[in-house]
Amino acid sequence: MPGKNSALIHRTALVISALAIIGIVFWVGKRVLEPSQSLLNPTVRTRVTFNPESDIRENSLFAKLKEFFMGDLETGALGNPSPFIGPNSGMVLEEGQESRLATMEEVALQGAFAQDAAPGSNGGMLILLVGLTNERTATYEIRSYETDGAATTFASWNDIPEPAFTPTAIIQDHNGRVWMGNGEGSMGYVEQGGEPVWLSGMSTGLYGPVSDLVVDTLDKVWVTDGATLAMGDDAGFSPVDLYQQMSGDQQGELSVAVSKLSAEYGSTYSMYGISDVKQALYPERLSVTREGRIGLSTGLTAFHFGLTLQQRPDWINTLSSSTTVPLIVGPNGHVWGRRLEDDVLMRVWATGTRAYTSKRAVPSYALTRPRLFAQNASKLYAMEYSATSTSILWSTQGEEWFSQVVVASGTPPLDEPRSVEVDKEGNVWLLMEQGGIVRIRRSKPISEDETL
Repeated sequence: MPGKNSALIHRTALVISALAIIGIVFWVGKRVLEPSQSLLNPTVRTRVTFNPESDIRENSLFAKLKEFFMGDLETGALGNPSPFIGPNSGMVLEEGQESRLATMEEVALQGAFAQDAAPGSNGGMLILLVGLTNERTATYEIRSYETDGAATTFASWNDIPEPAFTPTAIIQDHNGRVWMGNGEGSMGYVEQGGEPVWLSGMSTGLYGPVSDLVVDTLDKVWVTDGATLAMGDDAGFSPVDLYQQMSGDQQGELSVAVSKLSAEYGSTYSMYGISDVKQALYPERLSVTREGRIGLSTGLTAFHFGLTLQQRPDWINTLSSSTTVPLIVGPNGHVWGRRLEDDVLMRVWATGTRAYTSKRAVPSYALTRPRLFAQNASKLYAMEYSATSTSILWSTQGEEWFSQVVVASGTPPLDEPRSVEVDKEGNVWLLMEQGGIVRIRRSKPISEDETL
């Protein structure tokens, strides 16, 4: 009996030992094979991305940004809607200069070529569009845009694509009639919804394509082909000889100034190496002051006309105290020009010249491109356009120039503006070299002095 008990105890001890060994092996294996506990990786936040060349309103980030902006996000009739209309506060470009974002959008033309633009009586803009149907037929349309971008057709017609029937410039008078100059220097007009009436038998004294048109407060149309000037209405046009509009003393003063200019800058700037003083009087830019009077700038001098030709115009000799070439006559009749010796922007009065000495920036890019300046009844504007970089819209407030960064809605056209027009609300319209149109909506400063 004792032998059997000893055998049972021995077997039990072996089982317990085996279980102990198995437990030890299991514990060791678990410690060796189980990976050690480590710290959790930090949370990776989803990267927010979007294409700035497309409408970003579908992006979740935009919903969070909306609270920083005031006003309705208008869709508009031109291009993609911009989410940056109506910012809550200005953006400081540099010390003392506050700016809000302006928005830029391309106008779809369905293949038409934008020939010219002019402010419309509705406060918006009229665009002259040209499209060739075939070699013998051209389609013309004057399209009217409201200030909010809505578009309607003012008039459209088909005609032969020859200079006598091809409008090159337009302007709308105070009665709503749209005047047109053609490729032969003749004039015509069209009423809303009507066909053009060309006054081919009425001489204007112009010989080349009409390049600029304006209407004064008496509803007289002023027109130039870049070499001669005429004024009139549907009863007839009369040439305006700028040289004869000057007094004898003024003619002599201009002759001396032109000779000095030719001697100093003729070799550097070939366009200033002129021998005939009348070449200094070729009209380049017509404008209308807030009084309804006509301002005219040539390549070298400027005039401010009265309401009739019975009195001599004010002649502003920009070459007198410094060699300044005029860029544009502003709404108040003052002339803005570029001083050749150092490219300083000058403001010129009839009584003298003052250098623009403000520490704030000026539209330097437009100084050599006068057609990038424009005006309405209260302000001057200038455009610095870039399809691949930042575009800047400039406008005057008092005697100072203020800038606004332009945010594109959609992809800006890879092109250059050939001229600029501005409507009553301060929207700026660019006519591009390749025939396109770009509209820029200026954001009005928080406090704006309309006095220029």
